[in-house]
Amino acid sequence: MSKRIALEKVLNDFISGVPEVSGIAILTRDGLPVASKFRSEAPEEEVVGAMSASMLAIGERVAMEFGHGGVEKVLVIGKTGYAMLMGAGPDVMVVAILPKNAKIGLVMLELRRASEKIAKVVSEFTFETL
Repeated sequence: MSKRIALEKVLNDFISGVPEVSGIAILTRDGLPVASKFRSEAPEEEVVGAMSASMLAIGERVAMEFGHGGVEKVLVIGKTGYAMLMGAGPDVMVVAILPKNAKIGLVMLELRRASEKIAKVVSEFTFETL
């Protein structure tokens, strides 16, 4: 199975397992898009990437300043939804975009599972961004 197909399978499994999620994207740590899957009109991948890289940088800074070690996940809570970011190995991160009615506990569990699968796929292949 190719890397692209393996990553798309992880994204499709996540989308089907978490029905209320709006979308999910895999990005390099500096925000370059690797793969994504959205239910409706997708935001620009460059915007998702830039915002996610900023979220990660801020989360890392906060964790460092407060002596909390490395960042496990970053959750942004808005009035109408959430953005949840999690590392997926040393080279990539995954971000899920969710509406306000999403079950955060379920999403965290499924996103952690997806990030572990993504990390495994990425470690087995060298990859290029879109």
